[in-house]
Amino acid sequence: MNPINQSLLQISVENHSEPSIQGPSQLTCAILDFDGGYLRDGSDATDTCLPAPYDNNTPKASWYLQPDTDVLETSLTIVIFSTDNPDFPACPIKVNAKDVLRWSQNVEQNCLPEERTKTLQLKASASNNDYQVYHQGRYTILGHASIGDCGPVYTITAGLSH
Repeated sequence: MNPINQSLLQISVENHSEPSIQGPSQLTCAILDFDGGYLRDGSDATDTCLPAPYDNNTPKASWYLQPDTDVLETSLTIVIFSTDNPDFPACPIKVNAKDVLRWSQNVEQNCLPEERTKTLQLKASASNNDYQVYHQGRYTILGHASIGDCGPVYTITAGLSH
């Protein structure tokens, strides 16, 4: 299936904060801007609380950008922030479908299928070509590109480790 002919850009965000005595850090994701299309039905609200702790049964916050013409001309800008932890870095991230396509091709060429499911617990290093690292350390924010049934998919994982 040729990803260029696919119909939309999907962005998903997960909260992988580790539990603490006070509970997991409350993270929120907000849409700041999008270009080249419109948010399709089924997208989460433009400001969405990210449930924690995350497991495979927890739904991801997801947005689906339907292009006006070409999916490769779409982009979506989000910001992830904590409502209860002022030390968590508010991190705006602009995701372009062209970049997601390029990054996903690198992943397909450079890693085994089971490696594509890595999560925050691996503490991805900045030299890891499979992820885009936006913030490292105690407050980790990273992204992973793939191609889904409907086009480019970008999953952002954010969280606080204690």
